[in-house]
Amino acid sequence: MRQGTRGALLALPWLLAVTVWLSGASLEGGTSTVHAGAGVRGRTNLEGRAQAAVERASRTDAARVDLGSYRWKRRLLLVFAPSAEAPEYVRQEGLLVGHRAQLADRDVTEGAFFLRVRGHLGAAPISATAAAALRLQLGVVGDHFAVLLVGKDGGIKLTQDRPIGAAELIAMIDAMPMRRAGLR
Repeated sequence: MRQGTRGALLALPWLLAVTVWLSGASLEGGTSTVHAGAGVRGRTNLEGRAQAAVERASRTDAARVDLGSYRWKRRLLLVFAPSAEAPEYVRQEGLLVGHRAQLADRDVTEGAFFLRVRGHLGAAPISATAAAALRLQLGVVGDHFAVLLVGKDGGIKLTQDRPIGAAELIAMIDAMPMRRAGLR
């Protein structure tokens, strides 16, 4: 890596650097080409290359993570972690074991998204590149653990950086207006 490029890399937000890495774009060389589509070839600006990689991920894999298709039908419990072996993710899974039927009764679809390996949304596999684009779209920072609860209306009802217990999650869902209306 050239010295000038290294300084620029350190100045980039971590998420953009990871997105570039996941997309396979090259960070080396002043005039290297990013394979991100028309209009970005030959950029010498590292931030421009990182943005091109993010845009490429958004156009390709992120289209497969269509959260809008769940709107008015399902709630989403989205868990972001560096890997399936991350302590927070393991703890989150442990907290939900034995409560999946209760979550299903509340129309919850679970998703797990990782940095370098395939995750899932319900039964659908999600690539690491699509997960990176979704992290960017939802504002989940870098390799941090995060849990998001998305309501049936598409609004984010919960965002936190620690695992959530099943009882707390179920109580939160049961307090939602759409859940209360559905119980009448």
